[in-house]
Amino acid sequence: MSHLAHNITPTQLRQQWKPIEDSAREYTKVRMHRALSWLDRAQACDQNDLDIALLCRWTAFNALYGQWDMETKFPMPEKESWQTFADRILLLDKDEFVANVFRRHDRSLHEIVANKYLNSKRWADHEIQNGEQRDQTVIQYQQWRTNKTWQAIFDEVLDRTYLLRCQMVHGASTYNSKLNRPNVSKCNLVLKDLITAVCLVIINYGVDEDWGIMCYPPLHQT
Repeated sequence: MSHLAHNITPTQLRQQWKPIEDSAREYTKVRMHRALSWLDRAQACDQNDLDIALLCRWTAFNALYGQWDMETKFPMPEKESWQTFADRILLLDKDEFVANVFRRHDRSLHEIVANKYLNSKRWADHEIQNGEQRDQTVIQYQQWRTNKTWQAIFDEVLDRTYLLRCQMVHGASTYNSKLNRPNVSKCNLVLKDLITAVCLVIINYGVDEDWGIMCYPPLHQT
């Protein structure tokens, strides 16, 4: 099997998942079923609606990492959930599916991390001042890339893509905005292969894992 997640379709992921699905935990089955359904829709939107494609891909990812807090009776914080999930994925990823995505998309990742408008910390004062054109986090990214610190890159790209997702979901972005096209395009490109890589890790090494209590499980008729 290729260790690259490039050009693997949701249908091909489903074909790999189907033979082992019955051996997976119930919540894992539902997580994968939901994720693959959203990846199908994302693929259908790739040619003419990148905004919706990005939202669908994040929803697919959310289906995989989301955690329910039994004490608060509410979903756990997003960032905490995906960081814990990403750490586990990297530990299981013997074939470096995720690392190979980062290697393949090095140029796009460099541009995403250099974009100050995709850094949530830069929006702390509600607006970003003119002047500095590039986000200085790019210097850290270059160090992470050299040192193969995949965990830091994983977290950074998710954080920046999540900012873009939130801008759309919370009405802080114009649909199909010309200003957002480069960012939406690059984040879609990376997220597409990244979620495929995550699914491949689960299929190959995570089928026996307990991925936690999922949010809003299916309701069974009584």
